[in-house]
Amino acid sequence: MSDPSRPSPFKLVPAEDGDCVVWGKHSLYHPRRPRKAADRRAASVPVEAGTLYVIVSPLLGYGIATLLSRLPASSVCVAVEVERELFDVPFRVDSSTLPVVRETDIVRTAERVLEYAPDFVRRVRVVALSGTYSRHRERYDAIVEILRTEIATRWRNKATRIHFGRKWVRHLFRNICLETPSFWPGNDPSGPSDGQPLVVCGAGESLEYSLDWIAANRNHLYLMAVDTALGTLVESGIAPDGVVALEAQLVNVGDFLPGLPPTANLYYDLTVHPSVPRIAAPDRRRPILSNFWPLSLIGRAAEHAPVQGPVRQFGSVGNTAVHLATLIGNGPIVLVGMDFSYVAGKPHARGALSHRLSLSRSARLAGPLLFGHSAGRSKQRMKHNAGQFRVTEGTMRRQAELLPTALAGRTARSAPRSGPTIGVESVTLEELSHFLKNGRGVSRPNARDERTHTGRTTDGRALLRAEIERIHRFEREGVMDGIEYLFYDFPDYDSEQLVARLTGASRGTSGSATMPGGRLLERIRIRAASYRRYLERLLTLPAP
Repeated sequence: MSDPSRPSPFKLVPAEDGDCVVWGKHSLYHPRRPRKAADRRAASVPVEAGTLYVIVSPLLGYGIATLLSRLPASSVCVAVEVERELFDVPFRVDSSTLPVVRETDIVRTAERVLEYAPDFVRRVRVVALSGTYSRHRERYDAIVEILRTEIATRWRNKATRIHFGRKWVRHLFRNICLETPSFWPGNDPSGPSDGQPLVVCGAGESLEYSLDWIAANRNHLYLMAVDTALGTLVESGIAPDGVVALEAQLVNVGDFLPGLPPTANLYYDLTVHPSVPRIAAPDRRRPILSNFWPLSLIGRAAEHAPVQGPVRQFGSVGNTAVHLATLIGNGPIVLVGMDFSYVAGKPHARGALSHRLSLSRSARLAGPLLFGHSAGRSKQRMKHNAGQFRVTEGTMRRQAELLPTALAGRTARSAPRSGPTIGVESVTLEELSHFLKNGRGVSRPNARDERTHTGRTTDGRALLRAEIERIHRFEREGVMDGIEYLFYDFPDYDSEQLVARLTGASRGTSGSATMPGGRLLERIRIRAASYRRYLERLLTLPAP
């Protein structure tokens, strides 16, 4: 609300067909025909399906009715005002037809706009029906850039879900049947000791330059490595205490070809390829369960297995390894090889599977081929301190931004590295040694201290039997309670809406209220029969 004791920063000047908003010395509408000019602009806006239209500085609302009447049903429109002095301009459009976001903070504005943007929106278009945009374009463009980045991320995640969704669920069912003792995180006999420093190794090229430092301090470190870094460490004669694996693809099993040390714990997501957990001895398996999608199945799976989770997804195995370090130990944390960038033609440190494959596919007339699939992504060159250029791109930058969240407030340091900023101070190796010396033996509270050993072992087969009964109930009675994992990876808009309704529904919801029809229902029935047969087959397999 405006203060009546202060003069208004804008004026409404009567014109031929409405009022003109004058801000300072500038007229923000056509001075004689403000309504007609705004309508003309709105009529010239290209109309596209699946588009988020952002009306910058809506002011009195002239032209908005014309624009809304032209938009297809699959497009949405949101008005945005970031100039505080214009917040009190009387908006003459029914607020129920158009949401208006008034915020001065750019990031907060983008977040609020995204609340009105459905998942099926593909693109963002700026609509300027007033003159405010031309005078403060940089602020509005910054908001739109955030929106475009977030929508692009949504669609990458959707494409990943479509491609991997069925693998994740089937692997979860297969891996949860493994008999695994529940040592962790409360009372792990092979976990880090109280106050022991934890070093988390990514597979960036900078890992190579820290190997000697790791070897020199190895005896008093708890060394965690992402699966991609295992080859680099093992080939350098360094055995990690723990290895973290998340990937569902068979090709990532190749990361373990150098051999998993028998004394190393394997921290693996239940969605990994079933070949991975079997690499480790039963007493060295430490399963986790990521919240890869808001499915009710994830909560039920956590009840039937001694897993750590559900844990949030952090965009990369490196970030997940960092977060696990905060859960299993309370000593100082050091990050190594967390580059989120690479040298062109060399995506990881020497000894990693990707580096070996890159070399094996290279010849005199053919350069390294790995990462060729990402050629379509927009690259960004980053100059390293030594003068060598590195390459990064949007996905890696987003992963780097998530790393502080994965640290969950814990103090950490990073070995010398390259790439985008990660919110962690990078220091020399000598300074790292001082950091560990000063922090060693100092107890810090974390989630591990609050849990106790339950002695429970995996009862995954009980989950399988329960899911078979759920599918039977759907096939007999049409009740769609908790089976959204059967079709959450469908690309259809209708199925996405159905998943959202089912996920938010309470247990026992009747299928008659949310039952889809026609072709979609038939596809779900086919998928249900396929899953039921798969689960029944798993129950016939001998216990591992």
